[in-house]
Amino acid sequence: MSDKRYRWHAIYDRIKDIPSPIGAEIGVHRGECSAHLLEMHKGLKLYMIDMWSPDTYAGKGDDAVTEPYRKIYQELAEENRKKAIEAVEKYGDRVTMYGMDSIEATELFPDEMLDFVFIDASHAYEDVKSDIIAWLPKVKKGGWMIFHDFDNPSFPGVRQAVEEVFSCDVSDWDLPFNISKILGIEIDSDYMAVVRV
Repeated sequence: MSDKRYRWHAIYDRIKDIPSPIGAEIGVHRGECSAHLLEMHKGLKLYMIDMWSPDTYAGKGDDAVTEPYRKIYQELAEENRKKAIEAVEKYGDRVTMYGMDSIEATELFPDEMLDFVFIDASHAYEDVKSDIIAWLPKVKKGGWMIFHDFDNPSFPGVRQAVEEVFSCDVSDWDLPFNISKILGIEIDSDYMAVVRV
């Protein structure tokens, strides 16, 4: 058995003591992380949000996604969606999948509903920042915002957006929530960053 930690371990460590956590994964691809989380935590209810569209990264630069993955998303969008369904179908009603834009999907969730949001969609700075601002109100007080590829040198926009929102004075921003109680950014394995809300 490998001792390597993956992104799902970083998420599970935060939710393992919550009997029936509710979470959202933004950017699902083929559902690998989702399936691991659902297997590890038998009480988890997970919302999986991904566009699964050939146009997902249209007009976006290499800071959003690397070229090999861009090609996978463009050419295999429907196959990726089917693989995600297959990965989680055995978990039944513990899973709800939405094939839509992440910002539009926030309208489906009341504020403070989720124990965690895991953001692993477009890694472009503006997209990550938009996801943070849109999804943060959906997380319960004491919940988690979790980000993949925070320290990945291929995606500096992830770190820039996370640090900008969570490490600076945002008192003059027009935000629909108060983040003055957020204590900082915790780094975990597999390029993960975690923020306690």
